[in-house]
Amino acid sequence: MEHIQEKIKNSVHSKFPVCEGEFNNIIGTLSTKDFYENLLIHHKSLLEVVKKSIFIAETMYAWDVLALFKKQKQYLGIVVDEFGAAEGIITLNDILEAIVGDIPDLDENNEPDVIKRDATSYLVNGTTPIWELNKGLGNELIPRSDTEYLTLAGFVIHYLSRLPNTGEKFTYNGFEMEIMDKDGTRIDKVLVKKLPS
Repeated sequence: MEHIQEKIKNSVHSKFPVCEGEFNNIIGTLSTKDFYENLLIHHKSLLEVVKKSIFIAETMYAWDVLALFKKQKQYLGIVVDEFGAAEGIITLNDILEAIVGDIPDLDENNEPDVIKRDATSYLVNGTTPIWELNKGLGNELIPRSDTEYLTLAGFVIHYLSRLPNTGEKFTYNGFEMEIMDKDGTRIDKVLVKKLPS
């Protein structure tokens, strides 16, 4: 398990194919989130955590791959040739970059998602998964939801029922949240501050 953790830690990617023996024998896909949350924290076995892979014929059009990703709610596919041999991996990001140009991968940012500023406040990336935020704060600040939101930015939009403005503040569960920075419509940074009891 340590060598897997080392590979994940040193990679810019967030999802990995899991093979039994050789690359052509792919049994599923493992995300960094599932690795840290389910394998390291909850001590589940690798086979319990691995998600079934999507196999994509190398002759498929990008539009059809996008439709398949949307239907399966999974954004990484294994590309296979006419003999069923794995040719490589394609992601949603790969397709979007081919259409609109280079897109910064959210997983390429090496800056910590939760930065402690002082004893009661944290500067948090909007893309921070809820489980990681709660872990970073040492507090179950926001309840997990697999259907309504996955990230802090998603929670903010869900809670307010709209896109907030930069500088806007609101309180939730004993914490004040202030939108510190936005990139267009994307919530980039949120200051999370524990309020006095």
